[in-house]
Amino acid sequence: MINNSNLFITSPTATKFHIASPPLLAPLFLFSGNLYFGDAEEQTGFCLFTGMVPRERERSPAEEKAFEQGKIEQGFLLPEYREALSPEMARICHFEKSPADLVAKIIDRRSGFFPQTSHVGKVVLQSRKVTDFNI
Repeated sequence: MINNSNLFITSPTATKFHIASPPLLAPLFLFSGNLYFGDAEEQTGFCLFTGMVPRERERSPAEEKAFEQGKIEQGFLLPEYREALSPEMARICHFEKSPADLVAKIIDRRSGFFPQTSHVGKVVLQSRKVTDFNI
């Protein structure tokens, strides 16, 4: 039996593996310390799982209103407002507070550092969507 404890590769140029169904990819990527998304679908899954609402260039009117009303704090959609703003996130995300510190600790532990310029760093630390997946 081969011990493959580092199944998910953290290089942005690595081959994308499809070994799990989409609902399982986000937690697997998170807890393996993955730094990069292969495409927008992976980023969306990560955001839905973690409760993050990053912005691209501008927020949608509903997101802007939620930020102004304090329903989104540092890119994290508070649990009590999820059903109204994102029913899918309400169903998937179980974090009660922002997982940013948890994500940073996991990645730091797995990789030895947490680059802010990585895809996950942009979403979690800068509350910015990744728009270019070709690095």
